[in-house]
Amino acid sequence: MPFKSSDNTLLYSTTPVTDNVTHVVQAEAGYSGNYTMDGTTFGFGGTIVASPGGLTSRNEDQYFNTSRSGAKANYLIGRGAFSFATPLPNDFSLHGSVNAQLASGNLLGSEQLMMTGSSAVRGYQDGKIYRDEAIVGRFELHAPSFGLVDLLPGLSQNLADIDLPAQDSLTFLTFADLGAGRNKFPIAGEDSTVTVASAGLGLRYFLGPLISVSADYGWELADNADVITDRSSRLHLQVTIGY
Repeated sequence: MPFKSSDNTLLYSTTPVTDNVTHVVQAEAGYSGNYTMDGTTFGFGGTIVASPGGLTSRNEDQYFNTSRSGAKANYLIGRGAFSFATPLPNDFSLHGSVNAQLASGNLLGSEQLMMTGSSAVRGYQDGKIYRDEAIVGRFELHAPSFGLVDLLPGLSQNLADIDLPAQDSLTFLTFADLGAGRNKFPIAGEDSTVTVASAGLGLRYFLGPLISVSADYGWELADNADVITDRSSRLHLQVTIGY
């Protein structure tokens, strides 16, 4: 049974920041799986989250409502995920994922679905928009992968001399993302429904199991959210080094 304690709303959306302590205590049950059909790999999953409320002194409606107007300590959340990867001619491939959430009422920011950022609709600021109920789709066209090590004479041996893997992979891609969401019971001044969309370019690089790089540059295409005042673009970069 996950437990979370928070004393502010700084990371979540643009609701007023408070110093109110809330305890999130909830039970979760889920199922996930994957299968392959005609060369295409599918993944799926679903989770039910339930919070009865009243389990600690700060797991009460009055504290939830202070952090987020209309939020209650008892709620239900349903989350679903779907993904696929399918090969295309000439070693291209198409990848996609969809994440969705439904809720019984207004939620604290930590339980809302993030709609923008590196793991959602790219090109927008991470965590700029959260919603109680939302769906986010991400779709990528991958070009054929190739290695850089073999293209540079002597590099493979130099890597081997310092005990680094000599097998690498670089993939370029284009992407299109879109999302739509709403708050269950909007309060005055909130957008009833928001939509966001973006497109961009990216790359994935792997050097053996030790180094991975993910870089995406996205352009905001369309949105109707009041918190986004102009069209912009943004780089999302992640570097992972293992040892």
